[in-house]
Amino acid sequence: MHEVSLVREMKRLVEHEAELRQFSRVKSIHIELGSNACVSQDALRFAFESVRSGLLEDTNLDIHTILAKGCCRGCGLSAMMTEHIGVCAACGALILAAGGDEMRITELEVV
Repeated sequence: MHEVSLVREMKRLVEHEAELRQFSRVKSIHIELGSNACVSQDALRFAFESVRSGLLEDTNLDIHTILAKGCCRGCGLSAMMTEHIGVCAACGALILAAGGDEMRITELEVV
């Protein structure tokens, strides 16, 4: 379950920011998670609960899903995608997703 490693790294980054910016508690962490990032939101939340302590003891994890974009090579139709490969609704050709594989912290609410 690589989500544990992702959450541990997220915690390390937040603790580093707390040291630099002198805050003592994090109310919430907002992240963007691509629909093709190969990360389970449920597993990420579970992992977050397991490493939550100290600075993150009462922290809320807010996850915003970012969809991938695809463009059909056959007819040029653009579409938002939740998977790496899809079928064009207009002409039936295969569409490959671009993007949607990112995970980033976008905001920290701190005290």
